[in-house]
Amino acid sequence: MLVMKHTDEIKDGAKSTAYQIIDGQTSMFAPIYQKSLYIRCFGGFTVSYNGKPVNFPTQKAEEILAYLVNCGRDAVMRDLIIEDLWPDMYLVNGINNFHVNLYNMRKAFKAIDLGDICIHSKGRYYLNPEHVYCDAWQFDGIMELLRACQFQNLSLLEQASELYRGQYFGMNDYSWSAERQYQYEHCFETVQNKLYDMYMEQGRYSKAVYAMRRLISVNPLSPEPYDKCIHAYLRGNQPSAALNHLLMLEQIYIKELGEPLPGSLLEIKHMLTSGRRKDVALKR
Repeated sequence: MLVMKHTDEIKDGAKSTAYQIIDGQTSMFAPIYQKSLYIRCFGGFTVSYNGKPVNFPTQKAEEILAYLVNCGRDAVMRDLIIEDLWPDMYLVNGINNFHVNLYNMRKAFKAIDLGDICIHSKGRYYLNPEHVYCDAWQFDGIMELLRACQFQNLSLLEQASELYRGQYFGMNDYSWSAERQYQYEHCFETVQNKLYDMYMEQGRYSKAVYAMRRLISVNPLSPEPYDKCIHAYLRGNQPSAALNHLLMLEQIYIKELGEPLPGSLLEIKHMLTSGRRKDVALKR
């Protein structure tokens, strides 16, 4: 299997990361180094240390951490942080709020002996990667490797899929993260569709269905994953499951889109309900 190895360099106060593929043995993508601080971004924003949650005295202290996570390994200027977190505040007041909440964030980490988690260098701030394992950062690294191999590595695709457990930062309404949230959703959609194609080629139809059901859980109003599920069910000789999925898709078209099923799907529905299942298999 393939494992990602990374090295960091600091240039002009900003961190850059290089990734390379090395041989390794692991069933899932795991951090190369043991990181005591775990930051989860997908499906909700949580921070834990040795399995125990890290609590912050204010929401803005936690948001500063989330902002630095969102910047990845890049160092960011103080004034840019203030502009994004306190957009309607005079700069002098924003500076005061920033330093108060930065102090609160650092205080929470000092309480667990991680006082150097946030590094300040040449007017810029970034998180110390030696103390952090972040699922979003891992996902970014895997996506870089996948682009390099044109998404043709099944193991990396599965690892990326497993890391994405839901919306970036969950229900936290961070306006400054909207662009990254959209990018992650698009990446996850690409990963799941690539997995589907590979599983279908290998005849692993239940896996193909699962790949599409993950997409449906993220975007239940998109008809395409339902259609692909139906295809996989039929190829896997599960016409009853295909019909159930087709009926769910029909409800989406009617209730959410205000349209009937397309003619081709209506024909498949008629074949399934009239017992002409062999004809459906031939059609698909």
